[in-house]
Amino acid sequence: MESKTATVLNIDLVQTISERLNNTVSKPIINDAVFLICEALETAAYRDRSFSIVNFGTISTYIQNSGMGLNLSSGNLEKAPPTKLVKFIPHPIFTDLFRQYQKKMDTEVKKT
Repeated sequence: MESKTATVLNIDLVQTISERLNNTVSKPIINDAVFLICEALETAAYRDRSFSIVNFGTISTYIQNSGMGLNLSSGNLEKAPPTKLVKFIPHPIFTDLFRQYQKKMDTEVKKT
């Protein structure tokens, strides 16, 4: 299965929110809100705190312990330093929406 990565740009997010709100809130206000939300998420991740987004999921950071590994450039066995990683645990509603979207895309691909 081919892996696809989606990038959400701030301007696209602002446009989508504006449309969903029937253009009742100005885009500069929406842009400020999006910036503040992203900043809060970044701060929480930086402070090693987990945080939840309602109906989306939980994002948490953790430290992967150091271990032995093969250095591909030298061929030597070396100790890898501890690394900070991010874990995403999707909310069941988000998982269901994603599965519905996947089924829809699969049926569209089969039609063509």
